[in-house]
Amino acid sequence: MQLSDKPTAHILVRARTDSESDSCDLAIIYLSEEWKKQQQERLEIANALAKDSDFRSLCFRDEAVNFYEAAKNGLPDADELLGDKCWAFVVIDDAELNEEDEASLDSGLDCHRLVIDFNGNLKYTAYGKYTSDEFWTDEFPLQELLEKL
Repeated sequence: MQLSDKPTAHILVRARTDSESDSCDLAIIYLSEEWKKQQQERLEIANALAKDSDFRSLCFRDEAVNFYEAAKNGLPDADELLGDKCWAFVVIDDAELNEEDEASLDSGLDCHRLVIDFNGNLKYTAYGKYTSDEFWTDEFPLQELLEKL
């Protein structure tokens, strides 16, 4: 996995969990053409609703994210890769992608949710299938990402 200055099909973001048995420090989001189109439409809706002082966020079922524990899965440290960035494009080859799919914590996660808040920030959350453990990404400005795609 390498960072890229050019748009790719994946971005890396920091992630966390409140689990006592699992750790999580990064997430990879797959940016399909459909995902890009949906997020643009959703951001337009959020921006229109932002004028309402009671509006807080929009939530959508979305499984374009995979959560990982870097050290356990031989992945690079998210803090080292990202530095002071919120997110970054990453290049992942097919072999890495297959390995990362197997290393993903997502097999034990359910209720994946994409949230766009009144400021246009995006974050993902997911919950343990058999626990109340919550996993989440750091939020980041969706408009900034869409402008770079």
